[in-house]
Amino acid sequence: MNLPDATNASAATKLKITIVSAGDSMTGAARAAARIHRLQVSRGCNSKMLVASRSEKNWRIEGPVTAYEKVLPHLMPRLNNLIMSLQRSDNPILHSPGLFGSPAFGRIQRDRADVLNLHWVNHDMLSVRQIGKLNKPVVWTLHDSWAFCGSEHHPASATDRRYVDGYSKANRRSGHWGLDIDRHVWKMKRRLWKRKMFIVSPSRWLAECARESSLMADWPIEVIPNALPLDIYRPWDRATARALFGLPQDRPLVLFGAVGGTSNPLKGWAYLQDALKRLAHSHPDVAAVVLGQTQPRDLPDIGMDVSFIGHLFDDASLAMLYSAVDVVIVPSRLENLPQMATEAQSCGVPVVGFNCGGMPDVVEHGKTGYLAAPYDSAELASGIAWVISKATSSNTLGRACRLRAEAIWDQDVILAKYLRCYDAAIKAFNEDS
Repeated sequence: MNLPDATNASAATKLKITIVSAGDSMTGAARAAARIHRLQVSRGCNSKMLVASRSEKNWRIEGPVTAYEKVLPHLMPRLNNLIMSLQRSDNPILHSPGLFGSPAFGRIQRDRADVLNLHWVNHDMLSVRQIGKLNKPVVWTLHDSWAFCGSEHHPASATDRRYVDGYSKANRRSGHWGLDIDRHVWKMKRRLWKRKMFIVSPSRWLAECARESSLMADWPIEVIPNALPLDIYRPWDRATARALFGLPQDRPLVLFGAVGGTSNPLKGWAYLQDALKRLAHSHPDVAAVVLGQTQPRDLPDIGMDVSFIGHLFDDASLAMLYSAVDVVIVPSRLENLPQMATEAQSCGVPVVGFNCGGMPDVVEHGKTGYLAAPYDSAELASGIAWVISKATSSNTLGRACRLRAEAIWDQDVILAKYLRCYDAAIKAFNEDS
């Protein structure tokens, strides 16, 4: 998508922007949405954020109003799971039929925003039908593949091409039976989404998937990474950081984290567990740290000591934890632009993961970390060992990580791209009206 020159500062302050997101802090997508909103406010933009579940009570973030709206985020996942039980699939990730929506739609329609910036709006914050009825210019920041798939948030595998070819009876997967809800939802999107929306993808990989899709092949698509507050996400003193979390001072530490910790199948714990067992044999002094999960009753068998940090939601604590470790491992099977990886690199910490999804947008192989062949646990272990050896001998990788972060995830660089995208969406909407 060829965007016009950056919107000037005075015009940006007059532009009324409403960011729509299911949440503001609990997930990576919610945190990314809140960050771009806070950035816009801090730079003088007339921005507000509308969420279905609110944690932050400042920064012009509006949460649910009625008791009914407050309980919906807790009820809708259960109702959607009941509906999805009618479809049997070998795809284990989240599915969202998007059939019901919420009263937030009425407030969005009455809102006097010049442009809407949608983020992750599932759990029926907005239904498929409501998205199609939005009466304002829309910029939609994708955090997974749901917008151009059926009800699934990512295809079942690299060979699952229904989102490219269209969902027909003929191309239904062999491990898929019962009602074909994926096909029904995709057909609803094709029928109800008449007006093209401007798509923002944080990674080149997800942007290419959207461009290949039958739903969005001719929609405007721009790659804009998630912004980071680099004044917070920066290298902090390692000894102080380790002391703060009660971590050992004299051992190499590897960090793994995810919402749901070791229970989330997309985050690749099984690959990491095997890799850490291998690493424990060659590097018996290494210890592991797990973010996003408290210590379970049955400790995982990985051959090394493990510290469970639990959940951290504020940026300062996260930045301090990254600064405490030698390497961050992001062994995801499939992920857009993992913020744990970008945050770690901004703190000068190398990252190891698989060469798939959005990881190549984060890690410059051999310079800011290591990209292993998907899903090779042995090479993942070798990559971790390589980074540890480099980290203990010099800080070349760490310095390269920080320089890369300053070049591509700086907030003002990202904001300028968003303002151009908003301007293009408004112009296209007006021309089409």
